[in-house]
Amino acid sequence: VATLLILLESKFTFSQVMASEKPFTLWNFLSPYKVLIFLALLLLVVETALLQISPFLISKAIDLGIMAKSFRVLLLIVLIQLLAILLNIIFRWAHVSFTGHLAARMLMMLRIRVFSHLQRLSIDFFTGEKAGRLLTRITSDIEVLDKLFQFGLVQLVAQVLSVFMIGFYLFYLNQKLAVITVLLVVPVTLALTSWART
Repeated sequence: VATLLILLESKFTFSQVMASEKPFTLWNFLSPYKVLIFLALLLLVVETALLQISPFLISKAIDLGIMAKSFRVLLLIVLIQLLAILLNIIFRWAHVSFTGHLAARMLMMLRIRVFSHLQRLSIDFFTGEKAGRLLTRITSDIEVLDKLFQFGLVQLVAQVLSVFMIGFYLFYLNQKLAVITVLLVVPVTLALTSWART
């Protein structure tokens, strides 16, 4: 659906002369979308923060509500938790929709650039190059980039943000436990992960 919307709202032109002499790098390709990528990251940060706030609210509910036998405080924390869940659903929907539309737009421009580049090549190139290899570059390789843009990079950033937020909560709640976790648990986990990958 996002791809069809992009096709309907965009006008493409083709010329035998390249419009830009800039080298085709990842940074040059992403630079026109800097503002949209920043908005996508901002939505991801808010979504991750709302997701990671639940353990903090549960700890406050136990300490200030259940242990203090204060039903009013417990009810307030429960309402805040429900609001956080609702906002998390809204921001997740907005983030998934926005990221999907942005990734589809970027992949459409990449396909157009690849197709335009093929149109500019000489007949000698197509004589010596296999058609199956060219089709693989146009379809399979770009599909891999599609998954990378829509899921891979998003999951990487989300996991990194989760680690930093969990670390912040640990140092906020208990500094000694946080130091033990950082100095003992994290190195052991990294070592086991590296060993499992080999």
